[in-house]
Amino acid sequence: MKVDFINPNILRELTQRFPENAQRARKRFKNFDKWLAGEDFPTYNQLVQLSKIFDVPFGDFFLERLSEIQLPFEGGTKNFQDAVMHAKRVQNWARGILLEFGHESLPFAGKYRDGVSEELLMKELKSFFGEAESFDEMVERVEEKGVFVLRSGYIKNVRRTLDPQEFRGFVLYDSVAPVVFINNGDSRYRKAFTLVHAIVHILMGESVVFDWESKEKECFKVSAKFLEGLQLKEKETAQPSIVNYWSKRFLTLLKEAVESGLLLHTDIFDITKLSLNRFFSLL
Repeated sequence: MKVDFINPNILRELTQRFPENAQRARKRFKNFDKWLAGEDFPTYNQLVQLSKIFDVPFGDFFLERLSEIQLPFEGGTKNFQDAVMHAKRVQNWARGILLEFGHESLPFAGKYRDGVSEELLMKELKSFFGEAESFDEMVERVEEKGVFVLRSGYIKNVRRTLDPQEFRGFVLYDSVAPVVFINNGDSRYRKAFTLVHAIVHILMGESVVFDWESKEKECFKVSAKFLEGLQLKEKETAQPSIVNYWSKRFLTLLKEAVESGLLLHTDIFDITKLSLNRFFSLL
């Protein structure tokens, strides 16, 4: 039975927002363009498949209009946008919890909005990373300073991989809860570079997406110069990918919020979709 009371405008808007997903739908459903025009309608099962292809709730097809999505960066694929939304969600929760705990702006966040010399930047990076010998140690030192570092090569499920050719990572600047997302599908050296580069932009108070081909300002040169001085080990320490996906610092912060009574145990599942046993086994 065809579902003839969906709103074709929703499907048209999804097609406009996410052309790559729409192309997948066209390949799967021969009548897709007729659905767009309102000349035909999908069956219930086909609608379920469409919701999976566009990664939207099934009920969205019956709305009058899609809700507006406010993202700090424009453009990019659906996978990129979802990675940004994931990072933004972490940032919103982290910022709210930290403020409730009485935290204020980090002393280094936006410290050099008005410019900074290469020499001073190198000193700041040294204070962050010291003589770190591995990428894992770099991440640990950054999180100890108050930055949330998310690492993943996929979004939401392992079938939706993130292409390093589209983006190496990004920074969502915030003076209380800055977040760095690193595309884990990248090489070890490039991930380390992205992390160093991200810290430079946090020092400058900027949100930015990292494309390896971009050589903007002096940030790129300073980051590369600093990284040359580190002798990083070839391998990273194995740990559950879900920890990298959420960041150990964020999961630890949620645990502290539960123990203090700020969050309920049920909030853990609502935020992370992890059972309590699974959640506490990670920490």
